[in-house]
Amino acid sequence: MLRVWMDPIEQSQLLAILHAVGPERCLEWGSGGSTQYYLRQCPFVREWVSVEHDERWVEEVRAAEQDPRLRLTHVAPDRP
Repeated sequence: MLRVWMDPIEQSQLLAILHAVGPERCLEWGSGGSTQYYLRQCPFVREWVSVEHDERWVEEVRAAEQDPRLRLTHVAPDRP
């Protein structure tokens, strides 16, 4: 399980919004523990697209999360 770096209040507020809106698709900038958390808490989401700039981190997240709804994409930054 990856660590969630969000403040617990932020995490609960976003979860409340997701449940209120009930989206089928979500776009996330930056992957990690919150990706895993929200996939588990939101069974109504059919596709979770996560864009991450760190290629090594993409591989860690892929190894930690096997949910078929997750589409994890590496996009290298334009500048160092």
